[in-house]
Amino acid sequence: MSRNPEACRLTLGTLLQQEHELIKQFESLLADEYRVITERDMACLERVIADKARLLDQLAGLEQQRTAIQQGAGFDAGLAGTTNCLCWCDPQQQMAPLWQNLQALARICQRQNRKNQQLVDLCSRHAREALHLLRGEEPRQDTYQADGETDNRHSNRSLARA
Repeated sequence: MSRNPEACRLTLGTLLQQEHELIKQFESLLADEYRVITERDMACLERVIADKARLLDQLAGLEQQRTAIQQGAGFDAGLAGTTNCLCWCDPQQQMAPLWQNLQALARICQRQNRKNQQLVDLCSRHAREALHLLRGEEPRQDTYQADGETDNRHSNRSLARA
């Protein structure tokens, strides 16, 4: 892309609109993911994870396009580069609210994704602890002792043998 501000503004405007639509879909999908994790709906969770991966790929593609445009116009990659590029090609700041909203939605999605991951980790830990109990092991069994030797203190007493 040349250093034509009008062409840059039009192209970036289209990309930002597309990113905004996708990030809204992603936000909704993260809420769905939280719901299906709490409901332990594994079939639905698989679909949500596949949809999430698809949206992330699309968002990454749009971000790469945006980066190429702003670098072609002489600006750095990243958030600061996008902001500087927008100031150059959109001096009336018509796209500023869209860019700010996009950044705010991205932060919301980051927090929700972290929350979902914590929930998955908690569910996973509970499942591991339940398996340890069913095997007759201590739920928080260490693999190694403090001196680095294998910890063989725990016998494998399965509740199924009782």
